[in-house]
Amino acid sequence: MNNGQMKSIPLGRMEFSLVSLTAFIAFLFFTNLSCATITERISLNYNQQQGVLPIPGASNIFVKVQVTDHRTDKNKVGSKKNRFGMEMAPIIATRDVALIIGGAIEQELLTRGYKNWFGFPTCANRSRRYDVLQRFQGCFFSS
Repeated sequence: MNNGQMKSIPLGRMEFSLVSLTAFIAFLFFTNLSCATITERISLNYNQQQGVLPIPGASNIFVKVQVTDHRTDKNKVGSKKNRFGMEMAPIIATRDVALIIGGAIEQELLTRGYKNWFGFPTCANRSRRYDVLQRFQGCFFSS
């Protein structure tokens, strides 16, 4: 302080007092405005298992894979957490999770020799229904 006046810091056209600048930096630190608040978009892909042999007799069995996603937010696959464990920004899948899971199961069954049921009820002798119930496990994010 100089003669009872606070020292100000020029930033472009605006001037901030040292106290207000310190308060602003403290606010950013304590509210944790960082990468943890930015929504993350991820691409989920399934890599087929290699070296799989057909199962004997599977070629006589027709299968239908049906996946139902019961989650309320079908795009959200996780969330970032701050250092205090509080949920922050969501982690969102760019593709439908139920379609990825259904495609992966179907791909593995076809690789093992099963036949795909293409909507003909007289041909289907095996039907499996898969439900996506488990939301996700939280992940820790630190900036």
